Amino acid sequence: MGKLLLYAHYSGTASIDGYVFHTLQHFRALGYEVVVASTSEVRDKAARARLEALGCQLRLIPNIGYDFYAWRCALLEQREALGTLESLVLLNSSVHGPFFSLADFLSFCESQAADVVGATLSHEPRPHLQSYFFHFKPRVFRSKAFLDYWDTLKPYADRQSTIDHHELGFSDYLKACGFDLAAFHTAHDSQNPALKHPYLLMRKRLPFLKLRKLRKARHLLLQARLRLHALLLQPGC
Repeated sequence: MGKLLLYAHYSGTASIDGYVFHTLQHFRALGYEVVVASTSEVRDKAARARLEALGCQLRLIPNIGYDFYAWRCALLEQREALGTLESLVLLNSSVHGPFFSLADFLSFCESQAADVVGATLSHEPRPHLQSYFFHFKPRVFRSKAFLDYWDTLKPYADRQSTIDHHELGFSDYLKACGFDLAAFHTAHDSQNPALKHPYLLMRKRLPFLKLRKLRKARHLLLQARLRLHALLLQPGC
């Protein structure tokens, strides 16, 4: 096993949305082994069959601790495989893509001197790699410090505690352990780049976009269409 993707999945249904398969298919095409750690009870037989056809493993994880706990469960199952890996990627289902070349993006991550590369680095509220994507070099995932983090990870029931202790805390921990961090895009202000600057990220050809932004854009487009339709139906139009 040379390259491994651990994909933290959540859905409000008992199935897996189509955009997830789009993402996983692209990683599989680049030679990644894929483990889907889902905190949803995936009962949809067609979705399970489709994952199997793609060559992906499915692990059902208790719905606690958000993406970090899902990654923890999957990662500790793969502990023995870490010694043979060239690269490890953690990704979650809060983003859709790739919209641009995944191969180019991953080549960028591999070419960096840093030990850990994220998609975006935010300064809100302090500098940290945003947790929807991490790319790790062997020096990190073969280290005792890396495994110690996941061994002792505490799941939190609320989203803000997870952000405070894990999304922010993970970057702090990695830096304290002596690992160098880098990002495909570093925020130029104090705003969350993944949510506040999606068009800038698209111009830079970042392959993943937050679902929240895509859904909001679709909602606004639908509203605009409905307003236009109402105007056209007015007398005299």
